[in-house]
Amino acid sequence: MKSVLLAGLAAALFAVPAMALSPVNSGLKPGEKVSPFHPKHVSGPLADSTKCFPCTYQARPQIQVWVNGDSQENVVAIAKSLQANIDKHQGKELKAMIVMVGMSTDCQACAGEAKMVAEKSGVKDVAIAVIGKNDESVKAYKINLDKSVKNTVLAYKDWTVAANMTNVEGAKVSETIDKMVAKVAN
Repeated sequence: MKSVLLAGLAAALFAVPAMALSPVNSGLKPGEKVSPFHPKHVSGPLADSTKCFPCTYQARPQIQVWVNGDSQENVVAIAKSLQANIDKHQGKELKAMIVMVGMSTDCQACAGEAKMVAEKSGVKDVAIAVIGKNDESVKAYKINLDKSVKNTVLAYKDWTVAANMTNVEGAKVSETIDKMVAKVAN
């Protein structure tokens, strides 16, 4: 009995590091196509509408950041980095959007959070929108809603994803966003 218990414990100890090293999958992969969807825009160039972001900006280089319970501080840092890249790449017409995924369809709680992110970050050209977790776009964009996935960043141009990252955070936010933008705006 003890040997079975010890063998099970040993297997569990080896499995935990293996799981910790496995990458988190979320979002469309490079080469896949983005599709139309209609979030509720709370700030930015599409504020007070449900316009489709990819449809509005068509073939232009675009960045979407899907937020799933990330800290406000990190989302503000992401928003500031997106705005800096929009300013830097004006000639390329780079567009950026943060989509905050919430529990309900109208997502009133996350709409308030989204407005606070817009105010704290001071962004003017980054669209900030909300969408419910059961919206078909969450599935279409393959967004992983597991609690371990705080954000999913997609860079695309001509409707085709060029780069995908998850859990962009901390001191690496600007560096990571810059690298992703370079894949579509250069």
